[in-house]
Amino acid sequence: MSSLATIDFRRMTVRSAPVLKGNRLGGYAAVFDEMSPFTPFGPEELAPGSFTRALGNSDPRALFNHDPNFVLGRLSTGTLRLAQDSTGLEYEIDMPDTQLARDVRELVSRGDIDGASFQFVPGKHEMRDGVLRHTDIAELIDVSPVTFPAYAGATSEARSKTAGSARRSQLIRARAHALRSVTR
Repeated sequence: MSSLATIDFRRMTVRSAPVLKGNRLGGYAAVFDEMSPFTPFGPEELAPGSFTRALGNSDPRALFNHDPNFVLGRLSTGTLRLAQDSTGLEYEIDMPDTQLARDVRELVSRGDIDGASFQFVPGKHEMRDGVLRHTDIAELIDVSPVTFPAYAGATSEARSKTAGSARRSQLIRARAHALRSVTR
């Protein structure tokens, strides 16, 4: 199996209406036991506790729209806090004193940005009644307040369709092929 087949960055999106409290922005980046709509991999959901390993071995960033140029916080510096509870993966960002953060803060307070998302490397999973259920997330890449949550009201998968995402699409196709082979 090529190394391309072992990497898959996924974006799961949930509307959790980010909340501003002073200079902090927070909400849920992921919700457990909510089935995603149909994705190229079929329906998916996250099992409770699936972030345990990732929270112990990852240094995720808080990004705006998953863009690594728009950093809002980082776990290892203490400006991003994550907690897994019975609902899902909760996040809280200490917003920096930057123009980007002021813009994001204003857009959230106006309600123009009302979604959140996360990007991850899948770990263990199981198939239950035709649904791919992630029971273990190997690594958490980022949590993000996002402009366009892919699906309102549900944990869902969204993939970048921007120009220049050909390499990412290649990785996604390779992972899908590997995943289909494993689940047969």
